Amino acid sequence: LAIDGAKLLEPLFDPATGEGRISIQTNTKYYNNTEKLVEQAVYFSTLAPNMQVKMPATAAGIKAFEEATYRGVSINATVSFTATQAIAVGEAVQRGLDRRTAEGLDNSNINPVCTIMVGRIDDWLKAAADKASIAVYPPALDMAGVACVKKAYKVYKERGYACKMLAAAYRTPLHWL
Repeated sequence: LAIDGAKLLEPLFDPATGEGRISIQTNTKYYNNTEKLVEQAVYFSTLAPNMQVKMPATAAGIKAFEEATYRGVSINATVSFTATQAIAVGEAVQRGLDRRTAEGLDNSNINPVCTIMVGRIDDWLKAAADKASIAVYPPALDMAGVACVKKAYKVYKERGYACKMLAAAYRTPLHWL
């Protein structure tokens, strides 16, 4: 399916900006195996010129982001739920890009992204507050994910990370605004 989708998007594909890429997910059973994530990411990146490879922002995934980026893969860090995770992704990707630069390799067509699950953060906090019988001003719980994205984005800008920030799992208009 991803290969078919990549073909559909190829006329829109701009390697310099990453527009027109499609993400293909690594096997979730590899969430704790850096080597398998990297192996699959490198293979998936060969399936189409506009393929972007999704890997989880687990401890093994963070390591895999650096190595896969170093090998020229445009990654999509997924299941990010905290600013700390997103910052670890940005750092790992930057290390991979810096290694490439040090070896004289071209980074111009690598377009990494980190996807924060903005709505799922809010979902979890609402459930946790309800379970613990904690009274919280309801609109505040619709802003937790937004606050996470804003914090991570601020750090990305301050540190000059090449990785782009994305938000996913929208629940309210606040999440995409």
